[in-house]
Amino acid sequence: MFIELPIPVVSAALASLRVSQQESWRRTHLWQLVDLLGERLGVPALSPVVPLVIGPESTTLETSSRLLHLGFHAPAIRPPTVLPGTCRLRISLSAAHTQQDVEDLAQAVLRCNVPLLKLDYLEQQQRLGWNMGPCKEETGLDRAVGFGGCAASKGARSSLHQSRM
Repeated sequence: MFIELPIPVVSAALASLRVSQQESWRRTHLWQLVDLLGERLGVPALSPVVPLVIGPESTTLETSSRLLHLGFHAPAIRPPTVLPGTCRLRISLSAAHTQQDVEDLAQAVLRCNVPLLKLDYLEQQQRLGWNMGPCKEETGLDRAVGFGGCAASKGARSSLHQSRM
């Protein structure tokens, strides 16, 4: 059975592939933002989607609301999506963000004055250097890759990711 995609969808996909190939600086910039956010908040930032684990549902909702009031969309993720007591904010970075955007976000989170919890499996992935970022050959950055990118294409995967895939 064949499913035909609408021509605009195919055109958009092809255009995004061309941009990805011709403008690799976007990936490098995005990973610099990921690293900056992790550094500023002291949390593992392993991909452009960074979970800020707060814990209690009420505190997470309150923090999400405060950040929205300050101009930052950081949706609260709650049970049943995550385990009770591990509610978090989902921060989604893109290449369209600037370093100043990330600095401002980090300051806003810190002003909310809520302790960020650290989950063991994220800490372990960070210690092992596993994340979803591009490798040094692509960006010039020292970054090991858990899946997607250079190391994965060479067959390297962490047992952490294998159990979660």
